[in-house]
Amino acid sequence: MAASLPVIASSAAGEIGTRIEDGVTGYVVPAQEAEPLAARMRALHEDEALRRRLGSAAALAVAGRTPERWAERFEEAVEQIMALPPAARRCRGVLRRRAR
Repeated sequence: MAASLPVIASSAAGEIGTRIEDGVTGYVVPAQEAEPLAARMRALHEDEALRRRLGSAAALAVAGRTPERWAERFEEAVEQIMALPPAARRCRGVLRRRAR
């Protein structure tokens, strides 16, 4: 998607399938069904304008989702958690207990 390419994913693809807007940024096809997959692949292969339109929309959909931005968001979340009073940060103890 970041490479301005439309995506075809299976509905069984989990997280990636939820990020694709069917017919806008790519296609989501039924799991384990070859014909719908082949039809979508054929459509993209034969229609350059469709490839460009879906690819452009895909790139816009993921714009700003860089590893650097993810790291910044993680750091911001940690800072917000650490700013809470200790009683509000009880999950730290939960994490320690699970690690044992």
